[in-house]
Amino acid sequence: MSTRSIIAIQNKTGFKGGYHHWDGYPTGLGEYLFDTFQEDGWGMVEKATSHSWSSFQSEECHCCGTMSDGRREKFWVADENSECGAEYVYAFTPTHMNIYGRKIDGQQVIEFFGMTTPNAQWDLIASVDLNGKKPDFNKIEQEQYV
Repeated sequence: MSTRSIIAIQNKTGFKGGYHHWDGYPTGLGEYLFDTFQEDGWGMVEKATSHSWSSFQSEECHCCGTMSDGRREKFWVADENSECGAEYVYAFTPTHMNIYGRKIDGQQVIEFFGMTTPNAQWDLIASVDLNGKKPDFNKIEQEQYV
């Protein structure tokens, strides 16, 4: 499913990272990022945040030309102000992966590429301890819809 997201490193004022096109919901990309971090640590975060991904799980990258059609596009930095139609952000801190969802008045917003909803905000829906027990990503995803 084409649920767009951003994989980023969080700082005091926001986040910066790379765009991710496919399966960006918590039970897809979120769970994959957590599992991969457990295996590869910050090397995975550096790789994930320095590319424009079609699919990180499949290692199909827009900027590296590894997509099935061979297309190559310039990498662009995605941040909290990017109008890329992302519905989720996976923002890494030294100890946590913060998962943000796009909402207006507490309700999830379904975004479309290039058509970001005005006035929608990034709301924290989960803060996952990278050194802790694996969370229930189904529950995290459902909390986005509350």
